[in-house]
Amino acid sequence: MQAAADKWETSGYLGMTLETLEKTYGHHHPDHQANVGAAFTTGRAGRKK
Repeated sequence: MQAAADKWETSGYLGMTLETLEKTYGHHHPDHQANVGAAFTTGRAGRKK
């Protein structure tokens, strides 16, 4: 997925639905929610834009 593999083809290859693939593996990238962590460490969390 990180190497830009097609999600539909990947889910078929792995024998699961696209929904299952995204729910199970879609958040495992190291950058997942990096913006949220950065907001908390810089004091921006909770501020309105």
